[in-house]
Amino acid sequence: MTTCGEILDKLTILYKRIEVLKESKIYDNIADLKKQEAYLLESLAKTITEIKNKKHPGNFKKHKIYDENTKADTANNLISLIEKLKLYNETLWKLEDDRRDKTKSDTERLNSADLVAVYNKMRNDTIDNIDEYIKYSLNLILEI
Repeated sequence: MTTCGEILDKLTILYKRIEVLKESKIYDNIADLKKQEAYLLESLAKTITEIKNKKHPGNFKKHKIYDENTKADTANNLISLIEKLKLYNETLWKLEDDRRDKTKSDTERLNSADLVAVYNKMRNDTIDNIDEYIKYSLNLILEI
């Protein structure tokens, strides 16, 4: 079972892939990525409906042990949370490129690898925050 935050995470990564392909003038795979986008958007709508109808819990505890000193910034609305998620994924994309870049020094590549762990933690926190926000908002709407 997937959460809304996880689906939105996949969408932000998908949009980054499309952007990179367009910048590289590689258009062959874009139609397939657009099909994936449609599926993910449909899944998002279905998941929101299931949460609203109490058929989906909305979020799941991950029970992961992370560096407690690394936390994602919080936001007070869904759009800000999605923008943060997008920023973290774009940063991760660049860090992963830097980590694989053989023209960079070992120190630079190792630093990029270390930062991947930090940004993944913030990304996962943001996914959790999105799930909490959506669940809380739906509960408020249903109480009205």
